[in-house]
Amino acid sequence: MLEGEADPARVLPAAPPLRLGAGLMVDADAVAGTSFLQGMFDRGGQRALFDDVFGVGFVLIGAREDPAAGLEDGHQAFLDEIGAQVVWVSDDQTPPRGRSFKDLEGVYKTWFEVTGCEVVLVRPDGYIYGTAATGQDIAALVDGLRRALKPAGEPAAGTVSWS
Repeated sequence: MLEGEADPARVLPAAPPLRLGAGLMVDADAVAGTSFLQGMFDRGGQRALFDDVFGVGFVLIGAREDPAAGLEDGHQAFLDEIGAQVVWVSDDQTPPRGRSFKDLEGVYKTWFEVTGCEVVLVRPDGYIYGTAATGQDIAALVDGLRRALKPAGEPAAGTVSWS
């Protein structure tokens, strides 16, 4: 920039996050359809970027605790069926354990604080399907995904056997 004699004081502000159009996301959710974070974290002594460890697939992430604690057996069975991973961000004082990971740069903690959600469901392409503001909303988030992925002609949610 400086080599081209550009004025650093006149740099354009950051563009707002791009949001996908209609598709596999919760339309009423303001952050759904935006790209999820790619911060550094530690999981079991492994330092890596988010998708280097979680790869391709759905990921249900809790802000401070295991989001699976708010799920019924049917919800967990559905997440298992689609190969979803369920993890959470450990706080600064708690070492990562089980399915948790430590946020090394603070980007996940900040993101959860700014968005006001407790749980985020990330799609295999790294975009956000939807969020849950409270632990009680997690079941509705998973039910919405189940309905969206349900093959045409299948019975309504609650009557589908996913096992």
